[in-house]
Amino acid sequence: MSGARKPGAGARVLGNLATAKTAISLDELAVNLNDLKRNKITAVVSRLITDSYVVRRSNGSYQVTKEGIAADAAGYKPGPQRKATGQAKPKPNSLRQKIWKTLRLRRRISTLDLLANVCDGDPKVQRDGVYKYLKALELAGYVQMLGKRVAGTAPTSNGYKIALLLNDTGALAPMVNWKTRRLTDPNIDQIIDFSEVSL
Repeated sequence: MSGARKPGAGARVLGNLATAKTAISLDELAVNLNDLKRNKITAVVSRLITDSYVVRRSNGSYQVTKEGIAADAAGYKPGPQRKATGQAKPKPNSLRQKIWKTLRLRRRISTLDLLANVCDGDPKVQRDGVYKYLKALELAGYVQMLGKRVAGTAPTSNGYKIALLLNDTGALAPMVNWKTRRLTDPNIDQIIDFSEVSL
């Protein structure tokens, strides 16, 4: 029928995951839903994780939950976005904001280059901060740390990993609470729980 309304992106992504039942990657979702932009799929998956309809597996793939299957069967329609209330916006010149800005500009960058771009204080303290923030972004599905390494300068160095930005939601750096293991994204007003993802 010409008047039939096409399901929204949220319903289509959830439906695809519910049909697959097993865990699938963002790449597979992008192929299955090739008329949707990848950043839209990523944002929808993040929302579904927040709603407990999808879980992220340790290998970076995503799997529908029992609640997600039930929501799909009932004709899932996303409700209002969960507001990230009570959270201050990231400071413009904070280390995390510098990391996020550099990731958005470069998309793919070695941790060596990232450190050189953002660290202007105590090298050890800031290096630890960079690695910890990258780990949170990785666990929340925003960044993928590639296996390929850039050679280090010290003879005993194992080299530097390469970070690939997967989910660019906007200019503001997502904020991390390691105590609750949640990431708050002020760009899309979402809270992503990565407490079930193993370190």
